Amino acid sequence: MGVKRDISLIDYIAECMGCEYISDLNFLDNNKKTRLYKIVKKISYKDFSLFSWNDAYEYITKEKNKYSDKEEAKNSILKFLKK
Repeated sequence: MGVKRDISLIDYIAECMGCEYISDLNFLDNNKKTRLYKIVKKISYKDFSLFSWNDAYEYITKEKNKYSDKEEAKNSILKFLKK
């Protein structure tokens, strides 16, 4: 997936979701959650920094957790979205 490296991961996700504001990600119904899952799944963990993955995890899940591995952070977001 071609990623715009000049924006944060959470901004990129919001843009892919068609959100006017990042805060729109706080109001996801099941269909949008499924769509978000598919978007995150397509993003390579290598395309964004560990900081960006941790930031996205915290924003999407509302949980504080700092991962030391980008792939683990991505997988944790996906696991949360599958609930």
